[in-house]
Amino acid sequence: MISFRSVVLLLLLAVSLPTHADSELVEFTPRSGVTLKTMVIEPETKPKTVLISYPGGRGTIELRSFFGSPSINKYKANFLVRTRDLFVKNGYVVVLPDVPSDHKKLKYKYRLSDDQIVDTTTLVDYFQNKYNLPVWIMGTSASSLTAAYAGSKLTKKIAGIVLTASVTRMKESWYVYDDFPEGTASANLEDITVPVIISSNREDACNLSPSEDSELIRERLVNSPRVEVKYYSGGDVPQSKDCNALSRHGFLGLEDQVVSDIISFIEG
Repeated sequence: MISFRSVVLLLLLAVSLPTHADSELVEFTPRSGVTLKTMVIEPETKPKTVLISYPGGRGTIELRSFFGSPSINKYKANFLVRTRDLFVKNGYVVVLPDVPSDHKKLKYKYRLSDDQIVDTTTLVDYFQNKYNLPVWIMGTSASSLTAAYAGSKLTKKIAGIVLTASVTRMKESWYVYDDFPEGTASANLEDITVPVIISSNREDACNLSPSEDSELIRERLVNSPRVEVKYYSGGDVPQSKDCNALSRHGFLGLEDQVVSDIISFIEG
């Protein structure tokens, strides 16, 4: 007879086990004394492209090793975290970076810094060499600044950029306001020479990422060979605050459509 304790343990294991048998935890040392963990998920079929997907918010997905496989312990609801399976099923290698060891969370100061560029360069170079495939950088919400800024510095290394729910309204009290007052729209977009897709929900109620600012981002991508803004409306009833993931801001209920459009753009 199975004891009550055994049942509880089995249930805990079932909840804790990673959903990806083909995923791995890879740890880098991009800067002296600094480690950077990433979750790497490979498709069952021959991969097409590598997507380095930066979670929004504080970026703290808290990757850990669970019986040799990575597990995500925070920010599971983030748009780029919760849609990773959709990209993998369509033949993409998805790379989810955690916060580097010298930070407890990712502030805008880091997302728009030389350290961020060093860390991203390490990832781009490694995965290009490993797979010999194009690498795209994706960012959502706060990490749209990461994707745009890193993309502007690494434009000769990468194949393209994906921006979703882009933050464009910075607060004057924030450290980076003087140099990046319009957030993603201020992130040296004129230096980007690769394709860029901008995904935005017209009903995004987050005061940091109004949908109409997507046109400002488009206008400043003057040297990109291909720019597309994809607008969406509606979705499921929000289950979080306006600037959090389970809302219009995080494309709740629109995941399949948004991911399909991103894939179409990448393959276009």
